[in-house]
Amino acid sequence: MNSLLQALYHTPALRAAVFSIPTTEKDDPTKNMSLALQRVFFNLKYGAAAVATKELTKSFGWDANDSFTQHDVQEFNRVLGSKLEEKMKGTPVDGTIQKLFSGKIRNFIKCTHVKYESYRDEEFYDLSLTVKGCKDIYASFDKYMEEELLQGSNRYQAEGFGLQEAKKGCAFLKFPPVLHLQLKRFEFDFERNTQIKVNDQFEFPAELDLDPYLDKDADRSFPNIYQLHAVLVHAGTDVHSGHYYAFIRPTKHNHWFCMNDETVQHASPKEVIRDNFGVGSAKEPYDPFAVHPKHFASAYMLVYFRKVDLDNIAFHMRSSSIPEHLKERFRQERKLCQQQEREKKEAHLYALVRTVTEADLAAHTGLDLVNFDSVRMSFKVKRSLQINNVKNAVAAELHLPVSRVRLRKWRSRTNGTVRPDTVLGEEQEVTDLEKYLSFKWGHVFFVEVTEGPRFLHPADADDHLIFLKYFDVQKQSPRYVGKAYLHRSNKVASLLPLMRRLAGLPSDEQLLVFEEIRATMIDAVPLSSTAKAADLATGDILVFQKLPNNSLQLPTAEEYFLFQHNAVSVRFRPAPDAPPRSPAYPSLSMRLHRCSQPADLLDELCKTVGADPACTRLSVRSDFSGNLEVLKPNFALKNQDILFYEVFGVPIAELETKRVLQVTWLNTDTTAATRHVLYVPRSGTFREVVEQLQPLHPLPQGAEYQLFELANRNSRIRMEIAPNDSLERYTGGVNLCAQEKPQAELRMSKSSVRVQVVHLQVANHTAELFGTPFFIVVKKGCRMVVVKKAAVERLCLVEKDVAGWQLAIYRCRDCSVKFVHEDEILADIGETEAVALCHQNPVKPVCKEKALRITG
Repeated sequence: MNSLLQALYHTPALRAAVFSIPTTEKDDPTKNMSLALQRVFFNLKYGAAAVATKELTKSFGWDANDSFTQHDVQEFNRVLGSKLEEKMKGTPVDGTIQKLFSGKIRNFIKCTHVKYESYRDEEFYDLSLTVKGCKDIYASFDKYMEEELLQGSNRYQAEGFGLQEAKKGCAFLKFPPVLHLQLKRFEFDFERNTQIKVNDQFEFPAELDLDPYLDKDADRSFPNIYQLHAVLVHAGTDVHSGHYYAFIRPTKHNHWFCMNDETVQHASPKEVIRDNFGVGSAKEPYDPFAVHPKHFASAYMLVYFRKVDLDNIAFHMRSSSIPEHLKERFRQERKLCQQQEREKKEAHLYALVRTVTEADLAAHTGLDLVNFDSVRMSFKVKRSLQINNVKNAVAAELHLPVSRVRLRKWRSRTNGTVRPDTVLGEEQEVTDLEKYLSFKWGHVFFVEVTEGPRFLHPADADDHLIFLKYFDVQKQSPRYVGKAYLHRSNKVASLLPLMRRLAGLPSDEQLLVFEEIRATMIDAVPLSSTAKAADLATGDILVFQKLPNNSLQLPTAEEYFLFQHNAVSVRFRPAPDAPPRSPAYPSLSMRLHRCSQPADLLDELCKTVGADPACTRLSVRSDFSGNLEVLKPNFALKNQDILFYEVFGVPIAELETKRVLQVTWLNTDTTAATRHVLYVPRSGTFREVVEQLQPLHPLPQGAEYQLFELANRNSRIRMEIAPNDSLERYTGGVNLCAQEKPQAELRMSKSSVRVQVVHLQVANHTAELFGTPFFIVVKKGCRMVVVKKAAVERLCLVEKDVAGWQLAIYRCRDCSVKFVHEDEILADIGETEAVALCHQNPVKPVCKEKALRITG
């Protein structure tokens, strides 16, 4: 990607058009591809360091896996060009992509014995040239334009003349000003069943003359002589490894540079051209002593500029061509980055100060007073700053006079809690911050604010600052409601009126009071005891509630906090092979007690999803085998456990005597229509399956049901299953499909043969099966073209739908593929062999790698 971006950037006509795409200050570069590409181009022009492309790939809609996946440069170039063309629609630069990169080619078919000719003109934005077997780029162009003779079974259907021998070829009507040539350095090797690199020597010139390849009807008013502008190189012997870089001529003068990641250096014409012809074959073993590794660097893409258009393509682009709002935006972003770098270098001189207010306490739910990471008011200040400066900053932030604000330091207690403690007096406020105790969250202070002009409660050791929480029994939720001052000699009961008022309770409401220390230490506090007797001190938390309602699951604050301490988050997901249901059962997360038994887990789940516990089974994935295992009675929950559940149509107890089969019903064109879950006796036969299918898919009189067992991810028929076959023969999982038996098989004669047909796609460096397999009936010893025709009819397609599909023999035992011509005779096909339809453009993607797309 980096090499291609360099080549595109050094096409000034394209660069100017990219800068002319309208963007606004509100646009996000991670979501707007145009702005992200403008930023990359701006930084390439004015930046002194290597340019990052993270925001650009994010704007494409790529995730981390997409960014590190090796994509085809031709596909990326086409997708990017198409997206840019879309972005330029309706702007002053509309049509730039077509103007720069679009050429036109004429495909023709000429009959040799009758006067008939057909042709079709189409645009191209790049050309793919063959490397293997071609000495140089001219030989590859010759091969590109070779005429193919259509004869025998491959004769052309000429309108009004029937099947005729013909010549099929192409000629160029127009070449683009900027010519992108993709060299086929990577190809699929069917012997190895993998992608390989073609490192054969392939010469290309600094100046390319393409006039000989123009059609007689083409415009020849100017010469189609091209000047080499960029060479994209892959160094290495293997497709999946190696290094990519580019040689680029930034201007129309003969000055070359090697763009190798963050390194840019001058290059000689020899380094650019001759050193990238490639040497040797990919099938030869790599011997670093026989051939210098440098010789395994070879060009895989070439960029040529037409010489007559150089002034319009490779012009000097002035700074004034870049919109002012873009220049200002990118300069400000650069200043911000520089500032962040400075701050990073000076970070050791600063400290983070967090100031906790009552608003933070009110926002916190659950155990303790606050989560320090969510504190709203924080400052980054110099460590040498005095604490009174922090106090002044807090007062200014709260828009209060300094006299109404005081700070309390937080203290770590021996019981493991951290609570506000003594007030910082004038003597302590002039202490440097770096001398003050720091926690892992930074320097932390509690901000105490008085409602009047001064504090009514001085910092007295006998007056304790107590924090109050109300536990709402009905909502099962604690919340902070306020603070109170309690003298050491006063009783806890003296706080009851304040508690009722803060919680909005009736004045005669009876209350229970607990001291919250830790989740496992929630102690009941007698109302008649004094603060001293109850061992209360500044920073302690009192939790109060109404008298408990025993009908609730957690009637008291003590039980609530204990449950939260022992609760774990459990994720429930439908099992991968669970019987299908509409609507589907959901994935969900629940907080449950860590000591819950499997029966308790099942009850809680079924209450939530509305399932019958008697028909539901829980399982967990084994750490050893990776398979799902039914939950055992001694199963112990852990946090973030993932449990899988299955809901069956019969009770689990009855299920033990049944067998669950998933059967896919196929339409006559082999497309999957419906998936059924059937429960059949374990000791029965497959006739039980047929009987359960009859009311679901009734057949006309005289028709028969047909069952198959599938393999290779349901892409190959392992065997046909007879109704009288025993279910006990199949001990593991069985993938079944069912259909109405084709009439051709019912009428099959001794001179006919039944052939399995599978779908094949060469993708992701391997040949893979996909789609639904099927049988056809043909005459013994027929030609492969007859086999293809029968397969096409079985799929309910027409000839134009399968144009370009090839035929092959697929051997199931070793997954080997042998391509055959349509004129060949169908040999005896064994049970472990099938005819493969090799798709040129499959309807749905079958490779594991996602299709390249740009969404921004």
